[in-house]
Amino acid sequence: MTNKAQTVRARSKSRVCAQRWFRQAWPPEESNMQRSMLLLFAAVMMLGVGTMTTAHAGTPVALQCGNVLDPAQASLQGEVTLLIRNGSIERVERGKVSPEGYAPVDLGRATCLPGLITLYSHLTVTRDRELASHFTSSAAKTLIALRNAQTLLRAGFTTIGTAGEDDRYYGVVDLRNAINAGLFEGPRLFVAQHGLTATGGHRDSPELDQTVKSGPDTAREMVRRERKAGADWTKVFITGGALRAGENPDIVYFTDQEIHAFAEESHRLGMRIFTHAHSDAGAIAASNAGYDFILHGALITDKAISVMIKNGTWLVTNMYATEFVAADAKGLDDARRRELQHLVESNGRVVESAYRAGVKMAFGGDPIFPDEKAQRELASKEFAALVRHGVSERDAVAMATINAATVLGLEREIGSLEAGKLADVVAVPGDPLKDITVLERVKFVMKGGDIMRNAF
Repeated sequence: MTNKAQTVRARSKSRVCAQRWFRQAWPPEESNMQRSMLLLFAAVMMLGVGTMTTAHAGTPVALQCGNVLDPAQASLQGEVTLLIRNGSIERVERGKVSPEGYAPVDLGRATCLPGLITLYSHLTVTRDRELASHFTSSAAKTLIALRNAQTLLRAGFTTIGTAGEDDRYYGVVDLRNAINAGLFEGPRLFVAQHGLTATGGHRDSPELDQTVKSGPDTAREMVRRERKAGADWTKVFITGGALRAGENPDIVYFTDQEIHAFAEESHRLGMRIFTHAHSDAGAIAASNAGYDFILHGALITDKAISVMIKNGTWLVTNMYATEFVAADAKGLDDARRRELQHLVESNGRVVESAYRAGVKMAFGGDPIFPDEKAQRELASKEFAALVRHGVSERDAVAMATINAATVLGLEREIGSLEAGKLADVVAVPGDPLKDITVLERVKFVMKGGDIMRNAF
């Protein structure tokens, strides 16, 4: 078992982690109000108060599934029972069985799948303007991240990758640690706290302290800083954004030496690295430097696609978030609306072309968290967007299960329903191979053998 796999399986119950969190998360330069928020959050953590209820925790469970859709199998399986013990799948039995000592859970009207994985989210983001105006400290943003992470867990996402947060400090790293320590219920988190950018680049802001001034040595130092703070992977803004006025997604803001330095240092430290890149220039530069995946790629052409195939670089899509922003483009002039619509159309063409060409693809649906109801609805709409653009239902499911697990290097731990793997299981009221939108209606969620939700 790899060190990473051992880390994933470990779940310490000690509250020393909470005390350490408090010491690290209370920097002396915080204002009194911010420090009060941190004190409140730390106090809640040290009380061990969870905000979700688990069932059958520590008890062997027999999940009696009407059907099972597992990317490790060639076809939809009929009635299957998953026997769960100590957080893992002990055995997979044909038919409906209920061995002595196992608590039966009847999912006979449901299709069971591996827990879903998204490699792209911004957990501290909220489009609720009133909420955003009142919650601006690092501690408050971390509370928003907890709410959003738990919302995604209820929607079936048992493992989540974060892709940079609007937070100068490392609140989501601490949230990950709190969840791992058992202080809160939440998904398994892999964190890129900041998106490293160049002076004048996308998200260059003195408030975030994520700007790399210049040179490969500075690039390496920034990677080391993120790793020291506990980040799991490195995100780099190689190009400009496609949705921000005045930015050009065709411009590469870093030199080749800097781009390679980010990748070399990340891999040397055992971290995955990915880039925000919309166009050929950024995608090709990152792929040739050995980046693990390209995020977005909404404007790339066959030129970048061929380079990514040659280098084995993954593409992580996020189509529906762009569609949502374009449909909700209030207050924008006609020119900006046309730009957004062009991006949506180009993104669809890229997915179709990359899929047909055989680019390795994984799931990155980015719910923008406008409100509680929409969070539940938006979290899984990426599946239908993928299918609309030529991805088969089976491959869309694989992108959010075994493919995403492979990107994380955890394909032996999660991503399929096999004996010996962690018991991450979701269930939906229908067959996703016939109607992919049933993944927007997850009713049962188990993470690591603990039942987080059961609405059947």
